[in-house]
Amino acid sequence: MQLTHQEIFTRVYRHLVKQNCQALEAGKTGCQYRTADGLRCAVGSLIPDDLYQPSIEGMRAGAVLWDFWGPEATGEYKAARAGSKTAAGEKALFDTLFNIGVQDRRGFQLLGDLQTIHDSMQPSAWPQSLANIAAAWQLEIPHA
Repeated sequence: MQLTHQEIFTRVYRHLVKQNCQALEAGKTGCQYRTADGLRCAVGSLIPDDLYQPSIEGMRAGAVLWDFWGPEATGEYKAARAGSKTAAGEKALFDTLFNIGVQDRRGFQLLGDLQTIHDSMQPSAWPQSLANIAAAWQLEIPHA
């Protein structure tokens, strides 16, 4: 079943408001999809335990994943991309997100926008940034 953009936004919004901190882990660079103590980033909050793979850590969600691995990507392009050192992690992240219901390029773009908020802004800036995304994407801000 495909997730609508509103469903993606609502789930991530509620997660970020509740968690109110970045998913950082000592000894690791940058935000993580999930940490040993249970924190999850914006995108990681959508990934169920049975679909999580450590190889996705360090990979960015976003429209570029759709371009690399989506149904419209040419076999020649996928083959060329498959040779990159990050290909396995990118493909694992694409497959995971596609399998949870993010099945269009715009959905991947929305995930990238939400990931940027979590990864690059302090939690005090999240409400306004999420409101900006809601306005830009014509989405409703969910009730807590």
